[in-house]
Amino acid sequence: MMGWIRGQRAPIQSIGGQCVRWVLLTYLLSGGWIPQTHAEAWGGYGRSLPSPRYEQDDGARTDYRFGVKKAFTPYQDPPLAEAASLPNPLLEPRFESYRLIVIVNKKTDPFWGRAQTLRVYKRGLGLIYYWLISTGARDFETPSGYYLPQGFSSRHWSGPYDAPMLWAVFFHSGISLHSSLDRDALRNMGRAAASHGCVRIEDHRAEELYHRIGHSGFGLVDQLDRQTGAPMMKGEQRRKVEAYKTLIIVAPSRRWTETSPARQATTPAVAAKGLTKPTRTMPATRLVLPAGPPKTGQPKLTPKARDAQKTTAAMRASSAPKAGETQASTRDGKSVKPAPTRYRQEKTSAHLGPIQQR
Repeated sequence: MMGWIRGQRAPIQSIGGQCVRWVLLTYLLSGGWIPQTHAEAWGGYGRSLPSPRYEQDDGARTDYRFGVKKAFTPYQDPPLAEAASLPNPLLEPRFESYRLIVIVNKKTDPFWGRAQTLRVYKRGLGLIYYWLISTGARDFETPSGYYLPQGFSSRHWSGPYDAPMLWAVFFHSGISLHSSLDRDALRNMGRAAASHGCVRIEDHRAEELYHRIGHSGFGLVDQLDRQTGAPMMKGEQRRKVEAYKTLIIVAPSRRWTETSPARQATTPAVAAKGLTKPTRTMPATRLVLPAGPPKTGQPKLTPKARDAQKTTAAMRASSAPKAGETQASTRDGKSVKPAPTRYRQEKTSAHLGPIQQR
C-alpha cells in the first residue's frame, strides 16, 4: 500500500490496500478535488448565485465607504473632464424616478461619447465616475437598450467559461457588469471590445459600482421601453414597476432626445404603443350649376323641365271644378258623393339640370 502511494512499482497484494486504492480512484474520477482548488482561488470563500435583492447577497454592506482610489496595474482612469460636456441624462424628465444612471458606450458617437467607456450619474451630484471598460466582442456583442438591475452576485463564477465574475450586477439574462482581474483584459479596456457579452470593469471600480447600485434604493420606478427609453403607458398614467432606482443604458441606442414626450403622439395610449391613427381622406365634391345669372330669384330651367312644367299646369286647369259646382265621380257604376273642395298640394319637382361631380 505505502509502496504504491510513494510511486514504487511494487504491487499491492493486500485486500485492504486494494480497497484504499479503489476509494482514491473513485474520489479522483468524481472530481472531488475541484471544490478545493476553486476555494483556494477564491481566497477561502465560496461562490454566490444571483440574488434579486442586494441585501440578500453575501457581499452587501450597509457601511460601505464610497470613493474608489486603488486600481490594478496597468489600468488608469481617463480624465473626468473628457465626459463633462456630454448630455446629462439626469435632466431628462422621463428619468426623474431614477437616482442613479449608468451609461455603457460601445462605439464612439458625438452624443454617447468615447467608445468602451462607462459613465455614472448620481442625482444631486451629477457625473461622478468615468471609467474605461470592455464590452462584448464580435459575435458576442453586448445588447443595446435601456435596462434595470435584475440580480446581484458578489462572488459569481461563470460556468460556460469557467471564470470568475466578481461584483456582478445582472441586467439582461446572463449579461452583467462585473470585475476583471486579468492583466490582458485590463490592458484592453478602453481600446477593444473583448468580452463574451458582459461588461468588464476593473475590480475596485466594479466593487464600487456594485454597492452604488445596491444603495440606490428599491421602490417604484417608471417602466421604460427597452429599445427607445420612452415611458410605458397604462391609459393616461405611466406604468410603474418595483426595482432598484438605477437605469442602465447600453449605447449606442435610441437617443432619449429623439423620443422626447413633445414628439410623442397626443393620445397617451397611442404613444405607448408607438402607433398613430391613420386619417381617411374623402375626395372633394363640388356642385357645379349651369352658367349664367338666374332669373329674378328663379333657377334657370332646361327645355325638358320647362315642357314638364307646362304639362302639369294644363292638367291642373282641366281637372279643376268650376265655381259653384262640385265634381261627381262613379265607382263600379254607382254615384259617389264628392268630397268637399279643399286645397290640395301636389308635389312637383324642380329640375335643376344635371349635377356634375369632379
